[in-house]
Amino acid sequence: MNPYGLELSSVAWEAIMPAAIVGLGALVVLVTSLLAPQRAPRLPAALSLLFVVVAAVMLMPLWGVGNAFCFGDALAMDQLGAYLQIVVLAATVLTIFISIGQLPAEGIAFKEYYALILLSTCGMMLLVSGNDLLVIFLGVELAAIPTYVLAGMARGKLVSNEAALKYFLLGAFATGFLLYGIAFVYGGTGTTTLSHIAPLVARGVVKPPFVLAGIGLIVVGLGFKAALAPFHFWAPDVYQGAPTPVTAFIATGPKAALYAPLIRIFLVAFWDMHDDWSTMLWVLAVLTMSLGNVVAIAQRDIKRMLAYSSIAHAGYILVGIVARSELGIRAIAFYLVVYVLAKLGAFATVIAVSRNGRAVDIEDYGGLGFKRPLLGIATALFMISLAGIPPAAGFLGKFYLFGAAVDAGFVGLAVIGVLNSVVSVYYYLRIVVIMYMREPKEAPAPARAGLEWVNAALAVTAIATLWLGVYPSFVIANAARALPQLFLFGG
Repeated sequence: MNPYGLELSSVAWEAIMPAAIVGLGALVVLVTSLLAPQRAPRLPAALSLLFVVVAAVMLMPLWGVGNAFCFGDALAMDQLGAYLQIVVLAATVLTIFISIGQLPAEGIAFKEYYALILLSTCGMMLLVSGNDLLVIFLGVELAAIPTYVLAGMARGKLVSNEAALKYFLLGAFATGFLLYGIAFVYGGTGTTTLSHIAPLVARGVVKPPFVLAGIGLIVVGLGFKAALAPFHFWAPDVYQGAPTPVTAFIATGPKAALYAPLIRIFLVAFWDMHDDWSTMLWVLAVLTMSLGNVVAIAQRDIKRMLAYSSIAHAGYILVGIVARSELGIRAIAFYLVVYVLAKLGAFATVIAVSRNGRAVDIEDYGGLGFKRPLLGIATALFMISLAGIPPAAGFLGKFYLFGAAVDAGFVGLAVIGVLNSVVSVYYYLRIVVIMYMREPKEAPAPARAGLEWVNAALAVTAIATLWLGVYPSFVIANAARALPQLFLFGG
């Protein structure tokens, strides 16, 4: 037992098993893809889904296990990790669904695509359970490196190659900041284990200059990965240039996973330094949500618009960390589910509207509501959810986040968040107006093979988005349990 009554374990294979299964799946899928005949192009996708489902089943014993550490306290076995691993796996399943029919249209070979998706998922699963800064670093890189390759998989398109190169170079640059930050924290505390840092900070035996420098550098490194302003410059170009299923994956799974280390770092390790870091995160939240929403208004390419939208949502989620409360963490946990569903659904509509991987302009949605009614309804639902309009789930997500800020005394931050949501209504509802009040520029794209999988993803995300807006209690109840260990130490 550690000083806070949490169970410690040197080895707990059940904690690492779900991520290990996904990693093993990546190797199996890669070998199978190389050996499988060309007439079985969907075999890698089927195997990928199988391994993800098995990993999800292996997560079930960890649900309700309580709070514990394992592998020398490097990994946490808690509800926050289990909850976000389920979110990541759900994002992976939906990404695979929208990939099956779109890869040929994007000109992508099947052989390594699904293996890279699984490798990145494995990194995210380690990331959300990391209790040590070095494990967090390994998780960040294992999640990010495959996405550098995935972004450039449409090798015949210059814009895809440019996106991959920019993503890789800026990602490597951000990695340097993250490593320097970890080094400074180690210099100021003598450890990289977050649960060990917390009592040192509480007793005041750390070296503040080193620790504050380390916190700042870590924020830069993780801020790049989460597309927080002003570290967001890669996002619009990468979102636009990468194949659409890859863009959907980058915009959802990794973004959801990155908030686990932010929660553990600020609301566990450095809880007692709240006065030192809260202003910095307050400014980042305001800058991120404001820049994302304002610049999104001017975008014509739908993927660039959704990129700036994702930046704005990163700012909203940061509000929950600034609140530094149990309510804030619960709000983040619920909002991440809402965000992943609506954002994946929005990118699925881009695939459904596009013609053989061609770029989609906002005007391409003209007349969609009448030409393809079900697709139009689903698109409208995703847009109003992202805008935070009832009855879609996005309204409750923002309500809980801004409510947590008000409850913690950050009324000004909540007001700025609400005003930004009002701004976002313009560019989200513009899509809805175009669908129902504009004539199409050309005849709707004909149905093609594989769209049935995209339609399945659309159905799941649309129904879940509406269901959580009307009946959110199931997810809220589980989100309420997603608290990291040692969090109550700060309370």
